[in-house]
Amino acid sequence: MDRPAIERLVRYYETLTPDAVRHLPEYYAADAYFKEVVDPLLDEERAHSAEELAKAQSFAHAFRFICPSEYLPGKQAGAAF
Repeated sequence: MDRPAIERLVRYYETLTPDAVRHLPEYYAADAYFKEVVDPLLDEERAHSAEELAKAQSFAHAFRFICPSEYLPGKQAGAAF
């Protein structure tokens, strides 16, 4: 898809109204599937999110040994910070 076509599609979605839905065939082929456009983006985001989650879990796992819960504010018995 070339740049002007993408910009035209973006404008279409930015100004989408119930009446404008009848113009959808001007932007998509009859055999187009939404998942063909979105699935690669979702897969990429899912992989990125999984990677970020793994990093956060790794950090949290290491942090619990550096700073056990009895030293965290409000978690220790008998005193509060």
